[in-house]
Amino acid sequence: MDLGHTLLLEPLDGIIPSLTTAPRLRKLRMSISSSPAILVPWSNLTDLTLHECTSPDHALDVLARCAGLMRVSVRTVGWSIPPQARQHNLALNCLRTLSFALCEDAEHFTPFFSNISAPALQGLCLAFGGMEMRINEQWTGDHFTAFQLQAPHITSLELQYAELISDEFIAVIRHAPALTHLKLFRCPGFDEDVIDALRYEDGATPSVPSLHHLVLEGMEHDVADDILADMIASRWWTDTKLASRLVPPAVARWTHVELWYDLSGHFLLNDMPSDILITSTRQDPDRDPFLYG
Repeated sequence: MDLGHTLLLEPLDGIIPSLTTAPRLRKLRMSISSSPAILVPWSNLTDLTLHECTSPDHALDVLARCAGLMRVSVRTVGWSIPPQARQHNLALNCLRTLSFALCEDAEHFTPFFSNISAPALQGLCLAFGGMEMRINEQWTGDHFTAFQLQAPHITSLELQYAELISDEFIAVIRHAPALTHLKLFRCPGFDEDVIDALRYEDGATPSVPSLHHLVLEGMEHDVADDILADMIASRWWTDTKLASRLVPPAVARWTHVELWYDLSGHFLLNDMPSDILITSTRQDPDRDPFLYG
């Protein structure tokens, strides 16, 4: 059921709408600006989209009723001041996919994640578009790390407009040990230090050893070609070179690398076939997890 973008503020003519007579309801799309004035079989839901939620507390209150969710999309704001810690984390033990988008200013939003335990989570998409980024006020790495420690099986991560500094980016990557797919859209913090953290060297403990699918879109071309090419080349071997190694590499080999500009002619990447190393030509200025999640 899709209730559209109408905010459910209060009962209609004194009557509280009810969906409790739809016990097989599994997928619901709605918007809320308070505790929703509607009766829903929350515990039956497996797929929930909150088009617009004017308070992260209201979003968390709704999620607390939906223990069986497998997919969640939330668009909300942050807190104006750091919120008090909740007594109990939300145990979303069935959750597989989470898309989270911020709208308007959001000074404090990472506490949203530290309230959630999602041990089965595999796909995570975070969109920071539309904000005036004030990094020191908005991103609290400890909160997000706490969330990642309770969601250790994330295999797919997409970040949009994430203006994290290098150390914050590196912390996110290093706390995603199962990551296989990484997609970044207009993330200026993806700099030489982050690239170096992804670079593989024999004998060193690698970051995200299972990573094999990388997409970089809409990025500014302010990273030296040699540095990016060297990182990509460090995780690629031809079949012949791979078979000749006495010790297999401790990282996966690329299956897909998509860049925002043409690096295919770089001498370090001559061995990579064109179906693996791809130049992105897609014009996609406003990616959003509600459209692409």
